[in-house]
Amino acid sequence: YHSSMDTIDKVCSDSLKRVGWVATVATLTIADADVDDALYLANQTSSRGIERIKETGRKAIEELYHLKEDPKLKEKPDELAKSLAKKVFHYKNKIEHTTQREKEAVSSVKRLASNTDLDSFIHALTEDISITGKKEITRTNEALSYIAKATKLSVPNKIRETKTEKKSKKIVPKRLIKGSLSMDAVRKALTEKEYEWYEEKRKKDVAFGMKMVEVLNFMDGKRTLYEIVKAVSAEYDETKTEDVLKFLRDLEKMKLISLEGKDEK
Repeated sequence: YHSSMDTIDKVCSDSLKRVGWVATVATLTIADADVDDALYLANQTSSRGIERIKETGRKAIEELYHLKEDPKLKEKPDELAKSLAKKVFHYKNKIEHTTQREKEAVSSVKRLASNTDLDSFIHALTEDISITGKKEITRTNEALSYIAKATKLSVPNKIRETKTEKKSKKIVPKRLIKGSLSMDAVRKALTEKEYEWYEEKRKKDVAFGMKMVEVLNFMDGKRTLYEIVKAVSAEYDETKTEDVLKFLRDLEKMKLISLEGKDEK
């Protein structure tokens, strides 16, 4: 909820006090953690992670059935088939991304303590997370198969890649700055005409600005543009590679990143 309006006269002292206490208790708990604390935290993290994966699977099936009943697509079988395939592709990516993220979160608990039993426990938890992810993907595919049979549709197995998506697999963006980047900085660096493009995108997608900031967060010098777009799409919703590439070219012009391995026009 933070914005440029977050000036000192609008700060709540009670809120600051609560945040301070929560941060202090969390810091002391982690600093003094032993094996028992690590076991507890790993179990809590795993349970919440599995809940998130299942919720993602539930939403996937729900949206597939909404598409099936969409009156605009009922008379357009080819378009409906493509939309269903696209939806499954998006949610498969989202489930895989969430599964990997939750496994990493549970494994991070190893930093708190070193113990053979703890390692075995964490290994078992990450296996449970992997199994949950695979089950949700299977259920999503089964729902798609049922819908395809019920509607007598031939749903494509693969999503056709655009030229930009193919090119994105060879582009590895690298940060030339440290820290975060606000869209205000981008606005100030571009001309009014250039920034109009961002305003148009925001009108169509209120999360567009956050997505672009997230692009920078996923930029570790190893991930390709293709992998970054997949990660951002998993965290939010479908994000177009063409839009992200336009944003990165603007950042490159601002000398904030470099685009290695890119194929110039």
